[in-house]
Amino acid sequence: MADTSARTWDLPLRLFHWSWAATFAAAWLLEGDRTLYWHLLAGYLFGALLLFRLAWGLAGTTWARFSAFAYGPGRALGYRKAVLRGEATRYLGHNPAVKGRANCNACHRHAVRGSLQRTRDPHTGVCPL
Repeated sequence: MADTSARTWDLPLRLFHWSWAATFAAAWLLEGDRTLYWHLLAGYLFGALLLFRLAWGLAGTTWARFSAFAYGPGRALGYRKAVLRGEATRYLGHNPAVKGRANCNACHRHAVRGSLQRTRDPHTGVCPL
């Protein structure tokens, strides 16, 4: 049996995804008055990783670029119908059903919304960072 595997995601993209998940989890777990500094630090790191991903999505390797998964709604619907019929084409990277842009945009909105909040110490009225 021939090896049909293909290495699609490069190391920077893999590191980004795992780091992004870890910083999101850290920020979620560290929410509270006693851990506010670390919560904000995780949030800033989350934002820095987002900036890296935006840059890598424009100038990275072939499969890391946003253009690699920029499918229109018609193609996404056609792919979903083909899956239901059992006739779906195999794609390297994201398939049209993923609608990667919509997923990324939702995450990006969440990150930006969180970074724009004014968090102040309730006793001093000063932002910790």
